[in-house]
Amino acid sequence: MVVQYGDSHADGRVLIFAPIGRDAALTAAVLTRASVPYFICSTLSVLCTQYEHGAGALLLTEEALDDRGFRTLADLLDQQPPWSDISVLLFVGHEHSRVSLRTIRVLEVLRNVTLLDRPIRIAAVVSSIRAAIRGRLRQYELRDVLVALHRARESAERANRLKDEFLATLSHELRTPLNAVLGWVAMLRHSQVEPPRIPGVLESIERNAQAQAQLIADVLDVSRIITGRLRLVIGPVHVAQVIAN
Repeated sequence: MVVQYGDSHADGRVLIFAPIGRDAALTAAVLTRASVPYFICSTLSVLCTQYEHGAGALLLTEEALDDRGFRTLADLLDQQPPWSDISVLLFVGHEHSRVSLRTIRVLEVLRNVTLLDRPIRIAAVVSSIRAAIRGRLRQYELRDVLVALHRARESAERANRLKDEFLATLSHELRTPLNAVLGWVAMLRHSQVEPPRIPGVLESIERNAQAQAQLIADVLDVSRIITGRLRLVIGPVHVAQVIAN
């Protein structure tokens, strides 16, 4: 099954890079019979691009990689995020490859490499590929967990910032009427208010006290809403009076 970019199976597909001979076609036939999704890459550049779109394993032939190809593949794997360690399945033992030197270099440069001898044993190859894909899918699960944890931490930090902003605003709103009340009470206590002004001062004290009481009631309502304990009282209201208040 050939999987193109955007397919839902992209994360579990095998990227094949075997440009010499019929290796790519034969490998694709084996994977098709095993119902393993794959994508044949004509160049190493295509493989690198498709890897960014999702891959379960990389399957290459040893003779397909020259010195530059080794460096390109090594750079690609070195740039993997911490959760990622994709398997590289390497066919070795072809008559056109310098097996001993190439194999040693691959094992030195690349991290997670499985060597597959040729002529291949189909059952062993399919088993190795499926094991690599299972491991890769677990890595994707770990990635999703890490992403979820990161988002949860960001959400918690954002909630804390909003809480701090709310408390700062609430503190300011509560202090405003309270300062007025305390100021007038202090002036009354020290006889700094002329008798004719006392009724107006008392009215101001009452008005600010009521404003503070309303703020406290609003805060309690918010708390009840958050905890799901808000009680709604159904009854007739005067819309104009509600708007005025």
